[in-house]
Amino acid sequence: MAHFHIKTKKGRPYLYVREIARVDGRPKVVSQIYIGSPERVAALAKGPDAREPKTLKVEEFGALWLAMQVDRGVDLAGLVDGVIRRDEHESGPSVGEYFLYAVLNRMVETVSKNRLASWYARTAVQQIRPVDVSALSSQRYWEKWDRVSFTCHDGRLDMSFQKDAYRVTRKKASFGRNIIITDNTDWTTAEIVQTSLDRWQVEDRFRQGNDPDLVGLRPIRHWTDSKIRCHLFTCVAAMTYLRILELRLGAAGVHRTAADVMDDMRRLHSVLTLTDGRSQPMRRIETPTKTQSEVLSAFGHAVSARGVLQPLKP
Repeated sequence: MAHFHIKTKKGRPYLYVREIARVDGRPKVVSQIYIGSPERVAALAKGPDAREPKTLKVEEFGALWLAMQVDRGVDLAGLVDGVIRRDEHESGPSVGEYFLYAVLNRMVETVSKNRLASWYARTAVQQIRPVDVSALSSQRYWEKWDRVSFTCHDGRLDMSFQKDAYRVTRKKASFGRNIIITDNTDWTTAEIVQTSLDRWQVEDRFRQGNDPDLVGLRPIRHWTDSKIRCHLFTCVAAMTYLRILELRLGAAGVHRTAADVMDDMRRLHSVLTLTDGRSQPMRRIETPTKTQSEVLSAFGHAVSARGVLQPLKP
C-alpha cells in the first residue's frame, strides 16, 4: 500500500510517497517517489487544480498481469525449485523465479538480460509479483543458471530430427497424391488425416518463436551450452504459456491471437495518484477498453468504477 514518508535533510522535511511489499518474505520498499519540499506540497494543495487527481506514476499492468494469470495454473517457479533447491546461503530470487521472470518478459516484450531490470522497473510487477528488480541483472542470471544442467539417459544428450515440412509437401505434390505415413496403428483414418491437417499449429509455434517481440528465440545472447539450454527452455515455456492463453480465451469465446491480446493489454496501466481529500495516495487501474474487459472477464476479473481490479462473482 502507498503511504507518505517524510525524510529530514539538513533540518528540512521532504515528502515522499513509498510503497512497501513483501519480497523474500520480508517487507521492502519497492517504490519511492519524491513529492517535494513543504513549500511545493503546499502549492500543490492550494493551486487552481488542487481538487484534480495528480498522477505520480504510470506503469504497464495488463499484459504482465495476464501472463502471471497463466502461470497460476502451472507454477513454473515451484516446479523448478522442486528440482533445484535453494542453497542454504542463497539470497534473492530462487532459480525457479529467475526462470519465471524471464518467461513473463518473453510473453510481453522480449528484452535482453542486460535490460530486464529496467524493463521490470517500468511495469507494475510490484503489484503483481513483488521482486527486487535490481537482482534481475545479467550477472545474477549467469550465476543462477550455473546451477542448472540438462542431462539425459546415461549422461548423454539424446538428439532427434524433424522433417522439412515444406520440402516434403513439394515432393508429395509431384506424385499426384499425398501419402500419409504414421506409426500410430491404432488411429482411425479420419484421425490420421485430421492430425496431418492440424500440423499448421506446430508450424505456427515455430514462426512465433522467431517473433522478436514475443518469445524472441533469436538472437541467442549466450555462449555456453548450459546457458543456451536455459535460454531455449524459457522460450519454449513462454511459447507454451502463450498457447495456453489463446486456448483459455477461446474457451471463453474470445478468439484472438496471443500477440494481438498482449499488445492490447500492454496499454492497460496501473496509476498512482494524489487525490484531494484523501489522507494517502491511491493506486488504481485505468478504465479498460471493451476488448481489454473481455480478456479480463475471460480470466474471471473486472475493473470496478473506482479502478480496483476485482474477481467476478460466481
